[in-house]
Amino acid sequence: MTEVPDTPITVDVDGAVAVIRMNRPEVLNALDEEGYRLLWEALVEFDTDPRLRAAILTGVGDRSFSTGSDMGGANWTRDVDQPVVVTEDRESAALTKPVIAAIDGYCLGGGLEWALRCDIRIATPRSSFGLPEPRWGTLAGYGLHMLSRMIPPGEALYLQLTGDRITAERAFRCCLVQELVEPAELMRRAQEIAGMITACSPLAVQAIKQTVDFGLRAGVEDSYRFVRPVAAAIGRSEDAHEGPSAFRDKRVPEWKGR
Repeated sequence: MTEVPDTPITVDVDGAVAVIRMNRPEVLNALDEEGYRLLWEALVEFDTDPRLRAAILTGVGDRSFSTGSDMGGANWTRDVDQPVVVTEDRESAALTKPVIAAIDGYCLGGGLEWALRCDIRIATPRSSFGLPEPRWGTLAGYGLHMLSRMIPPGEALYLQLTGDRITAERAFRCCLVQELVEPAELMRRAQEIAGMITACSPLAVQAIKQTVDFGLRAGVEDSYRFVRPVAAAIGRSEDAHEGPSAFRDKRVPEWKGR
C-alpha cells in the first residue's frame, strides 16, 4: 500500500503500522460513496496484509476528522433512496486487527461511525462529536446499532435522538474517547499507542480483539435485520428527500412526517 496524492483516501506505511487518511479537507473530509468504498478497501487491505499489525485512521487538515457523507455531492440522492444503514454486509463486518482513531475537529455522522469502528479513540480538545442524521430525515448506520453498546445508553440516546454535538471533554467523560491530547501531539501519541500494540504478541492481540468484538456485537445481526425494512421505508419517504434538500439550500427542513 502506498500513498496516492489527490485521492479521497491515502495510505502510508511505517514498519508494521498503516496510517490511513481521509483526504477531502475542502469538504471537512466528508466522503461520497466512492470515498466510502475506497476507505473500506484500504481497511480491508490493511487487515489482510501479514506485514501490518496496527493502523491509525485520521483526517487531513486541522478542522475535521470527518463529517460523514458528502450531502452536497452528486451521489447523495442514491444514499437517500437506499440509506447506508441497509448495506448490512459492509456495515456489520468486523476487522481483525487493531485500529486507532486520531481525531482532530469535527467527528460527525459517518465520521463518528468510522471512529466507532476503531478500537481506541484519541482526540484533541477542540474536537466535537455527533450523529446529525435525524436532522436530515435519515438514520445512522453503524452508530445506531453500536453506540449504546460502547457508551452509557443515555449518552448514546442523547446523540441519536437530538442530532446535537457534544464536546471532546464530554466524549472523554463518557468513554467515547480514551485520551485528549493537544493537536501537536495527536499523531505522535497515536503512533506511540500503535507501537505498544505492535510490541505485543500478534496472536494475543488478535485473539483479544476478536473476543471483545464478539461480546460487543452479540445480537447485532438481529438488530440489522430489524431495522432493514424500517430504514428502507424511511429512505423512500418525503422527509428523507427534504432533509438533504434543506441542507443544500441552507434552510430549516419542513418535515411532513410521511
